[in-house]
Amino acid sequence: MGLRHGLQYFVSVVNDSQVEAICQVCLRTCLRCCNAYVVLEAEYAGQAKSPWGTVSAGFSAETKINRRDWGLNWNAVLEAGGVLVGETVDINSELEIVKQPETEATPA
Repeated sequence: MGLRHGLQYFVSVVNDSQVEAICQVCLRTCLRCCNAYVVLEAEYAGQAKSPWGTVSAGFSAETKINRRDWGLNWNAVLEAGGVLVGETVDINSELEIVKQPETEATPA
């Protein structure tokens, strides 16, 4: 199943807390032509050096959004009562962020 309306995201990690293991991940999304930022509460899982010499950090992040905020209003009433689709969408993510090697500035 393809994405009919597309999804793009840009992630920035902000440690805004006194506890180093807890931070926020800011996700810029575009769903059905609605652009918005979503903040996920993230937990830092640590970092490690790979066999290739890069350093990676791991995070677990989650949040909830209301699908109606994105213009996703479709629903159907069930025979037994209630509706087919709930309003809350749970977003869970496991992130691995790789530190890019520093490049030396070339003289002008």
